[in-house]
Amino acid sequence: MYAKNSAARPQVVILEKKSIPVGDLRADLPTREKLGHTDSLQYSIRNNDLREPLLVHPETLQIVSGFRRYAAMRQLRRLSVPVVFPANAAEACQSVRDHLEMGNQRQQAMTVREKFALSQRLREFSRPEYAAAWRHEDYAGPAVGLTSAILRALRAAERGFSAPEATGSSAENARRVFLLMLEALEGPAGQGCSPGQTVRRLTGYLRSGDCPNTLAEACEVSTAKPSVPAQGGGGAGQAPVSPARRRTQNEIRRGIDTISGACAGLASVCVTDLPSDDIPYLAREIRKNRRILGDVLKSLQENCRD
Repeated sequence: MYAKNSAARPQVVILEKKSIPVGDLRADLPTREKLGHTDSLQYSIRNNDLREPLLVHPETLQIVSGFRRYAAMRQLRRLSVPVVFPANAAEACQSVRDHLEMGNQRQQAMTVREKFALSQRLREFSRPEYAAAWRHEDYAGPAVGLTSAILRALRAAERGFSAPEATGSSAENARRVFLLMLEALEGPAGQGCSPGQTVRRLTGYLRSGDCPNTLAEACEVSTAKPSVPAQGGGGAGQAPVSPARRRTQNEIRRGIDTISGACAGLASVCVTDLPSDDIPYLAREIRKNRRILGDVLKSLQENCRD
């Protein structure tokens, strides 16, 4: 199933297939962790030839998508292989999306790590000249089957430990955040959190620098209950917290965690290439929400004094 994304599908472009020698291609940067068995794929190629061409970078001749097809062609000792050379990243994303949406039974399901690796490889293509407000994740997300928000969160965490300047505890924390994000997306939902909520919460740990060691700890919702004066004016006792109020408390905490994660995500995104028309609107929205959060903070502080 493919993730929903608001980005419109780019204008359909039929890429020209070309046949080049197998030995000319580079396959030293695979996006697949394991190729798996290619027996059924080889059988199909023997009988019907290779219908889906490989996606190849036009300058480096590095394979971006199609490593299993490439392996099957080599095992069959084919001398040439059909490929396509996208002119830009939008065409490359469209090509990957079209291939994966075909749902061919010989396709091997991709893990979240492999989807993210493929999305990063698609960055190697140049951005399209016609796209004024280009956002790579808006095109790569639907292509690989992840939301653009998930891709941005994974990329922020990956940059935190793979960048040349990333060292020490900060890099180790970012690596732990990245691995927990993958675990949340690959496995069942955490304690009271959906995978998306868990990823947003984990994004906040990139800034705090103190990520938990397990997914259960990262997803844990505090169940501490504030003191409530007992009815009747006794003062020392505590009235039990109703289920409705407990749900409200947990929703408030989740909301604050979501805001923290969103702010951390925004802080990690480069905004220097925003269109000038967007800036006044975004600045106005930020100021408006800052006032709202200020009122909430004031209410919380007054509550504490009471």
